[in-house]
Amino acid sequence: MTTLSKRSPWEVVPDHFPSIFPIQKQLEFLLQYAVLAPSTKNTQPWRFSIGENTIGVFADLTRWQPVADRGRRELYISLGCALENLLVAGEQFGFRPEVSYFPQSANEELAATVTFHPDGQPRPERAGLALGNITARHTHRGLYRDEPVAKEVRKHLLCRCIAPGLRVDLIDDPAIRFRVVELNLHADEMEFADPEFRNELGRWVGQGVFGTPRFLSRLSGLLLARLNLGRMIGNRNAALLSSAPLVGLISARTDDRASQVRTGQALERLWLLATAMGMALQPMSQALEIPSLRAELAGVIPECGWVPEQVFRIGYAMCPERRHTPRRSLDQVLLG
Repeated sequence: MTTLSKRSPWEVVPDHFPSIFPIQKQLEFLLQYAVLAPSTKNTQPWRFSIGENTIGVFADLTRWQPVADRGRRELYISLGCALENLLVAGEQFGFRPEVSYFPQSANEELAATVTFHPDGQPRPERAGLALGNITARHTHRGLYRDEPVAKEVRKHLLCRCIAPGLRVDLIDDPAIRFRVVELNLHADEMEFADPEFRNELGRWVGQGVFGTPRFLSRLSGLLLARLNLGRMIGNRNAALLSSAPLVGLISARTDDRASQVRTGQALERLWLLATAMGMALQPMSQALEIPSLRAELAGVIPECGWVPEQVFRIGYAMCPERRHTPRRSLDQVLLG
């Protein structure tokens, strides 16, 4: 197991990369960046194994939310975000990572195996991304400024999201944005009307996954579990989504596990680039958690035949986010 110090997981020091140590120690160092990835409700549903020159990325099903995420779509998108951080870090330290998605067809827990070859450099879609973008990334949960995103900026963001079988739309059309807001509001009301959803959410919040003090976390968890706050929370989320100049939507040709992992990778690449450009981003996928509303959301995609996988808002935060959410240590996520 790792012998890293007890400092905060967010306090990664690039100069501490163990360049003169065996590759296994170097790969362990890279995982410090992988665990800083965003995940649905900060569940961090990942585990990792280290081989001779490989890292296995596993789904941690003990951290799956079977009510809110029945199909595990959000779980695998979260794994994709962690995988992308791992690839960014690997390339920054001179590796050439090679990814094999779901190498054991009968094992959905092993989402990817990454083989690290020497003498690599950042691929075009990751050019310009830095390790500091990973440690500086936040989920901005406040209002965004009434400031449009220039076309050149949008084009630059979209260039980094190109991936086989995926499309990314950054939408500023008022009618489409209103429709997405409407569907998400409806989803909040439907989900909070379900006691099982409230109990599941209350359990996670009560564990302090968002970094609030223990007493407040437990109190918030109890309130969420016992009260139907769907209308209040829905209205707040609608105001947040409406404040953003752009609504983002990542869609896939095929709604399979590999596409979901790749969706997470594209989301995280865009998020890291947005961080580098001083922009804010927040996933808002409530409508995707309800099959009937997800089908309606597919209707806003400009081209037929695509399945919506991830909704987010992006723009410029009114107030900067300064607090990071907690992360599990490597000791907690390393297998073997």
